[in-house]
Amino acid sequence: MTAKMEKEYVKKLCKHYGIPQVIELPWLKELGRGLITGEVPKISEETLEKVAEETAKAVW
Repeated sequence: MTAKMEKEYVKKLCKHYGIPQVIELPWLKELGRGLITGEVPKISEETLEKVAEETAKAVW
C-alpha cells in the first residue's frame, strides 16, 4: 500500500467515525521502516521526550 492510499483510507475512517482531524506522526515512518527490515532505529531519551511533547500538543 502506498502512503497516498494509506492517507486516503485514514481520511475515510476518520470521516466514518466522526474524528475531526488526523495527527501526523512523521517519526513513526522511520520506526515502521525499521520494523520491516528488522533494524529498529535507536531513539535517544531526549528525542523521545521531544516527540512525546510535540505529539501531546497536537492532541490536546
